[in-house]
Amino acid sequence: MTRNVYVELDYLNPGKLTRTFSLYPDEDGEGRLMGDLIFKTKVRAWMMADRSTSGFNKITIANADGELDSFADFTFSECRIKSGTPSSNTLLVTAQVERVVLDGERHLEVYLKDATKLLDKPIQDNLFPASETSITGSGTNTYYALENQPRPICFGNTVKSIKPVSAKRSNNEYICHDEDVYTIQTVYDNGVSVTYTHYGEGFTLSTDPAGIITVTLRGQENNANTNRIRYFNEVIDYLLDVRESISYSSSDVSSINSDKGYNYQYYQDNNTNRTIREVIQWLSDSHSGWFYADEDGVIRFGYLDEPAVSQDVEIGQYDVIGNIKVFDDTAPNIKTRVGGNRNWYVLNADDIASSVTQQVRLELSSQWQNVTEGASSLDSFYTDTGEVHDALCSLADAQDEADHVTDLYSQRRKFYQFTSAVDAEIGQTVELTYPRFGLDSGVNLLVLGREIDFINNTYTLTLWG
Repeated sequence: MTRNVYVELDYLNPGKLTRTFSLYPDEDGEGRLMGDLIFKTKVRAWMMADRSTSGFNKITIANADGELDSFADFTFSECRIKSGTPSSNTLLVTAQVERVVLDGERHLEVYLKDATKLLDKPIQDNLFPASETSITGSGTNTYYALENQPRPICFGNTVKSIKPVSAKRSNNEYICHDEDVYTIQTVYDNGVSVTYTHYGEGFTLSTDPAGIITVTLRGQENNANTNRIRYFNEVIDYLLDVRESISYSSSDVSSINSDKGYNYQYYQDNNTNRTIREVIQWLSDSHSGWFYADEDGVIRFGYLDEPAVSQDVEIGQYDVIGNIKVFDDTAPNIKTRVGGNRNWYVLNADDIASSVTQQVRLELSSQWQNVTEGASSLDSFYTDTGEVHDALCSLADAQDEADHVTDLYSQRRKFYQFTSAVDAEIGQTVELTYPRFGLDSGVNLLVLGREIDFINNTYTLTLWG
């Protein structure tokens, strides 16, 4: 029996109903499915020309007879794509419907939701009220200009030089986070360490400040309140499970944490409110990583690395459909220096007290307390931008990142793109054997692009190495 492709659309009328369209009419589908049905994923690290993207093209359903005009008026919820025959088919995709559009008089177009859009919301929705009880437990804070501004957020290992939010002048009360912080390590007044009392999410000073107050601290506590969150898996859980509820691959983030083990830190005050996407992008850029939504709407994570020694998939000459396109990874954004121990507030040198040592003065008046350089030399094909890569990690981790990047690009890298009947997942290693382009003995390459053609049952892969 001929292989068929089915698109099941759930809709309300008023109860939940399902209508199935297929390439060919059969007992399970009414035909009408037209055109390409493709899911594309492209992942890229920070030094590359493009950013990561993923998503479906539109699903096109024939409507020249106008039979679906009224169908477009229903409220749609879920879509499932299946492949096979009425008696034996396989579920390929489950996705949410974003909208259904009548395209003139010929087609009904179905657009599926991009799950990464769930990340396009402010990381902080907890705002300052007009007033509340002091963090000391005594008296009331009246916030005036702070009302409806976002509370600060702080998480990470050792978060350097944050400028806390002044909550009450009468007792010099400051807020560093919207929950309890694990440890306040040092409070500075114009760069001079001063005495403080820690209360949950902030602190008070025993004497009036002479100048600008900054703090070094360990931020958001873990679930057991026994330590601060600092590793990638802890931070992603905090962002996508504790603060929000967004489906993601915990095994992906655990693997990154196991392989990298970097310590991360982040702070934003009441004047800043980045989106979840922006923060996760910054975190991922700190370890040459990426993230995307797969065809089931799950947020996936990975990072750029040498292809593995042992391949996950083998693709030979006769698995390649058509030709292989070979092009350079130009890495136009590449930097050989990485900033570590980021200062979240940079003091002007003139604002630092004269009693502060020259070393501390330099540390507090720079964007990063340390800048590291990669140990390897870039291949002559690549040109360092001369800038410092802004990473959210400590000095040792910044050095590891700089070494990792310069080691990867100590040789000229290329992309290999082709269509195949053999599938490979993003981040897997493919041994590609082909009689040209230096591939005749087989070369291990990393999958950085994947297009699934559900109708033709083929895959367009982009490999890197």
